[in-house]
This record gives sequence, structure tokens and C-alpha cells, in this order.
Amino acid sequence: MNSQFALARLKVRVNPVVPPAFQDIARRSQLNVRVKARIDEKGEIFVVSTEGESPMMNTAIRTAIQQWKFSPIVDQTGPRCVETEIPIVIKP
Repeated sequence: MNSQFALARLKVRVNPVVPPAFQDIARRSQLNVRVKARIDEKGEIFVVSTEGESPMMNTAIRTAIQQWKFSPIVDQTGPRCVETEIPIVIKP
């Protein structure tokens, strides 16, 4: 599923807590993480993988996104599970 469509259905967003070791870096440069996730029929999200430069930031982002809630994706057959890739950009 297109990430923009999935994010349009986002009801609850929790921002990642930037670990102290990366706070200075986050103030000076942009951090990019790609998150592959599955949104189930109830709107719950399961993070399949995170791809970024820092394992510590990947973990912080995974922890935050696992708390996100979505409106269920519904098609002609009813609610359904979808897979998507969500780009996360932390800008200074």
C-alpha cells in the first residue's frame, strides 16, 4: 500500500524518543529510516523491519511506530491487512 494513503488513515502518532547519544547529531543533520510494516484489520501496526544508519535510532523509531493506531483499511470485502513502507525523516 502507498505510504501516503496509509498515513492518511493514521489516528494516533507517537514520536520517537531520540537517544541522548544522537540528540546532537539529530540537531545537525537529517536522519532517514525506512520502516516496513503491516497494518492489520483492526488498524494495529506490526513493524517488520527498520532500515537506517543507526541501530539505536532504528530501535527508537520501531518502539514509537509500534504504538501508532490507524483507521482500518476497508475494501469491498471488508477490513483487510495491508503492508506498507513508511519513510521516517528526522530533520534538524
